[in-house]
Amino acid sequence: MTSLPLVRTEYMNVSTNTVRTGATSHGESLTDMESYVMRHGQVAASALHAWGVAEGLAVLAAPDPTSLTVQPGVALDSAGHLIVLAANGFAITDPNVDPGQVANVPTVQVAADGVVLTATGLTGDRYLTLTWREVIDPNSPSSAPTLLHAPWLRLQPVAEVPDTGDQVVLAHVVLSNQNQITALTADHRRVAGIPAGRLELRRSRSNGGPPATVDQLPAGELQATDGGGVAMNLLLANGTSQPVLSADPAGTLALLPSGGNAGVGLHGSPPRRTLHVEGSEVHSGGSGGGFSFASRTTGSFVENPTAGERWSWYAAGGTARLWSGSDQFVFGTNAGGTRVQAGGVGAPLELSAIGGALGKLALTTTTIAARRSDGVETVVVDTVNGRIGQGTATPTHPLHVTANRGIRQNSLYVGGTTGWSSLTYNAFHNDANTDWVFPDPSRPGVTLEMDDNGGTPRFQVYTTTPTNKTAWQLRLGIDGTTGKVTIPGQLSLSTGGSSSGPFSVSSNAANTNAFSATNNNGVAICALNNSNAGSTVQILGGETGLSVLGASFQAASFNGDVRVTGTLSANAKQFVIDHPLDPENRYLNHVAIESSERTVVYSGNVECDEDGSATVRLPEWLEALADDFRYQLTCVGGRSDVYVSAEMKDNAFGIAGGSAGQRVSWQVTGVRHDAWAESHQFFVEEDKPERERGFYRNPEAFGKDVTAGVQWVDTEQVRQAHPLATRHFVRRHAEQEATRLRVQAERKLAMAR
Repeated sequence: MTSLPLVRTEYMNVSTNTVRTGATSHGESLTDMESYVMRHGQVAASALHAWGVAEGLAVLAAPDPTSLTVQPGVALDSAGHLIVLAANGFAITDPNVDPGQVANVPTVQVAADGVVLTATGLTGDRYLTLTWREVIDPNSPSSAPTLLHAPWLRLQPVAEVPDTGDQVVLAHVVLSNQNQITALTADHRRVAGIPAGRLELRRSRSNGGPPATVDQLPAGELQATDGGGVAMNLLLANGTSQPVLSADPAGTLALLPSGGNAGVGLHGSPPRRTLHVEGSEVHSGGSGGGFSFASRTTGSFVENPTAGERWSWYAAGGTARLWSGSDQFVFGTNAGGTRVQAGGVGAPLELSAIGGALGKLALTTTTIAARRSDGVETVVVDTVNGRIGQGTATPTHPLHVTANRGIRQNSLYVGGTTGWSSLTYNAFHNDANTDWVFPDPSRPGVTLEMDDNGGTPRFQVYTTTPTNKTAWQLRLGIDGTTGKVTIPGQLSLSTGGSSSGPFSVSSNAANTNAFSATNNNGVAICALNNSNAGSTVQILGGETGLSVLGASFQAASFNGDVRVTGTLSANAKQFVIDHPLDPENRYLNHVAIESSERTVVYSGNVECDEDGSATVRLPEWLEALADDFRYQLTCVGGRSDVYVSAEMKDNAFGIAGGSAGQRVSWQVTGVRHDAWAESHQFFVEEDKPERERGFYRNPEAFGKDVTAGVQWVDTEQVRQAHPLATRHFVRRHAEQEATRLRVQAERKLAMAR
C-alpha cells in the first residue's frame, strides 16, 4: 500500500468558525489537488486493490511481425496510480524519454483499436510494460499549462523489470535477431485484484409488494479461513450463512454441509447423490487406486477397518479385489475360466442364499459346518482331528453334544449344557430346558442331577413315584462346596463311642451353616437335659450369639429368670402379670419409663422438724452410682414454700421452707456414672451399621414387610439355605401383622365405646 501524507487547505476561519473570504490561490489549489485529492486516490487504490491489469490492454502481434498493438484498457500500479490507455487519448512510445521529464515529451494519439509499438532494433527476451506518466500538453498556453495523462509503453529487457508494480507487465515477448516476434506469452502479466478477507456477492431482487420494490441483497460470500484456506458460503434471506465449499492448504476440497450434493456432467439436472457423475466412468489409478465405500451402519470414515466398516474395490495382479482390512474377495480368470477366491489363506467361505431363511454351508481349512438361517452352527465336522460337534464349533471329543436333550440310549438319556448335566432314566429335558419330557408315562423316572448352581456344585438324586410318575421328589442332595447332605426322608443313626455323641457336625467354611434343621409342622429342634447340672443349650462365639426371626407374635418365650450381662435393647419394655382383680381371665400390662439418659430414680416421704426443715438420706453407694441429680418436692396436707436447701452431699440432701411436722414427698433422679456406665458410653443418636442401612428395626411401622427389617440381614445364611421356608415365613409374618393390626383396631374401638 502507498503511504503518503495527506494535506489540504483549511477554508474555515478557526477563530470565528466562518468561511474565509477572498479568492482561492494557486498554491491552495495545488495543495488540495496534489497533496490531498490525488494522494487520497492513490492511497485508496493501493490499499483496496492489488496492482495489475484491470480491463482491456490486450496485446496483438500485428500489424506486422515486427510490431505489437496494445488495445485500450486500464491498469493499476503498486503506487495506486490508475493508468488509462483510452481511445483518443495519448501515450508515450519513445523508450528513450527521460523518466522525470514533463515538458516537451513526444506523445502519440491512441486510436480506437489501440497503439502500435514497433520492435525495430530490439532482440531477445523482453517485457512489454505500461508506466504511469503525465506530461504538459504542448497545445496549452504557457500561462495556464495543462497536463495530459500519457501512459508510457516500452519493450524492456526482462532483467530490467523488477516485479514491484512500478511498471505493469502486459506481455512477455521474444524477439529474433531480425527484430521479429517469435513468441508472445502472458508470462508475468498480472491481473488487478481486490485484497480482502471476505468478498460478498449480491443479487437483484424484485418484490410485487405492495409497495412494489426492486433492490439487492447478499447472495453469497468468498472468505479466507483462519487456517489459511478458502470457504464459499450462501447468504440466506433470513440472515444466516450456509457453508457450500471449502478448501484448505493441504489441498482438501470439501462440499459442505455433509448432506449436500455435487454433480459432474449432469447438463443442468440436479445431482441426486453426494457425488453424481454422468457420461463416463469414474477413474482412479496409481498405487493407491481404487473405489472406497463405507458400511451404511458405520456412519463415518474408518481408516483401518477390521469388521467391514469400510470396503474398497481395486485391481491388482490381473484380478479385481474387494478389500476390508485385507482382501476378502478376489475375482479373476484361470485357464480360460473364472476363478473366485474368498479372503486370504485359511479364511472361511460361506455358501448361502441372499436374505433367505435357508441354511448355509461354511467351509474353512479345518472344518465343515452346517449353519441355520440364524447363524447357529448346528453341526461342525473337525476334519483335522476327526471330531463331530452338535451345538459347538470346537468339538473336543469324537462326539461332542451341547444341546439340552443330549444323547439317547434306549431309555437312558444324557443331557445338559453349561453349568449342569443329568443322567436320567425314562425322562429328558426339553430343548428350552423349561420342562421335562417323559417318553413312557406308565413308568416312573429316575434322574441324577449335577450342576454348579451359580457357583455351588451340587449332586442330587430325584425319583418319581408309582402314584405320580411325573412329579420329581428329592431323595438325596449333596452341596459340593460345604459338603452339606440333604436327605428329605428319615435318617437312622446308632450311638458310637465318640464323646460328642451319636451325631456331630462341624464346619470350617466361612458364611455357612454348620447345622440346619427345618420342620414344617412342629418343633424343628428339641433339646432336653434330664440332669440338674450343666446347660441344656450353650452358644459360644460369633458376632451375634443367638439371632431369632420369629414368625409368630413371640420370637422367644422364657419360663424362669433371664440374666443379661450386656445391654438389653428393645422397642418397648413392660411387665405383664395376671390381673390382680381378674387373674384367671385378664392380664395387667405396664410400660417402663423411657429416657435419653441412664437415669436412676429414688423417692420417699419426709416430715419437717420444728424449723420446717428436713434431711433426706439415701444409700451410701448413691454418689458412687450416679451424679447430676435433679429434685422434685410436693407438700402433703398443706401448702408451703418448700425448697432444696442443700444439694446431694455424702448421699443426703436438705429441705427447708416448710412448717413444723409437715410431710413432704420427694423424688430424686440421677445419671449413672458407675464403672460399667463410664466404660460403655451411651449415645442417644447413632448411625446404623453399613449392612443395616436401608433396613428397619420395625419395618411394619413404616409400611414395610419383614424383608425390610434388620433381622432379615442377621438371618441371611439361614434364609439362603432355606429359600422355600423363607417364603412361607414372609407370608405368615404378613398374615400375623395384619391380624395384629385388626385386633389393635378392635380394641381401640371397644375402648372408645
